Amino acid sequence: MSDAGCTELQSQLQALNERFVERLQQELPQLARSASELQQPLMHERLRQLMLDIHGQLHRLAGSAGTFGLARLGEQARSLELHADRWLAATKPGAQALQGFARAVQQFATEPLERATVVPEIQHRPDCPTYPLERDADAGHDVAQTLGNFGYDVRLFTELAHLEAAAVDDLPDALVVGLQHSEELSAVGEF
Repeated sequence: MSDAGCTELQSQLQALNERFVERLQQELPQLARSASELQQPLMHERLRQLMLDIHGQLHRLAGSAGTFGLARLGEQARSLELHADRWLAATKPGAQALQGFARAVQQFATEPLERATVVPEIQHRPDCPTYPLERDADAGHDVAQTLGNFGYDVRLFTELAHLEAAAVDDLPDALVVGLQHSEELSAVGEF
C-alpha cells in the first residue's frame, strides 16, 4: 500500500474512532439515566426489562470499544455485563446487589472516557444470603459447602442465639434448619 493509501486508511480509521466516541457521549448519559432508574421503586416486570436493556447496552459496548481503541472501557463494560447476567439469572435477585450495580453503572457511564481505566467495584449482597442452622458441625459444613457451590452466600450457625443476633443486622433470604432444631422452629419462624 502506498504512503497516500496508508494515510487515507489511517484518516478513515480516525474518523470511525471519532464517530464512536461521539456516539458514546450520547449513549453513556442514557446508560447513566437507566442506572438511575434502577434505583427507583419499580414493578418487577419494568425492573427486569430495564435490566435487560442495560445488559444489552453493556454487551454492545463491551464488543465494540476495543475495536475503536478503548480496550479498558470494553473490559469495564464486560465486567458490568457479567454482573447484570448474574442478577438476571438469579432466582431471587437481591435489592442491595441491584443498588450496588446501579451505582457502579452510573460511575462507569459518567466517568470521562480518557480516565476510564478502573472497573468500578460493586459492593453488593449476593443473590441469596442463606443461614443454615445445624448443631452438627460436619453436617453443617457439608450443607454450607453444597449451598456455596450453587452460588449462595452461606453463613453457618450452630446455635439459634447466634443466628438471631446475626439476623438482626442482616436478615437472610433463606434459612436451612437442621432437624435437631425442630423445637426451635417457632422462634425461627419469627424472623
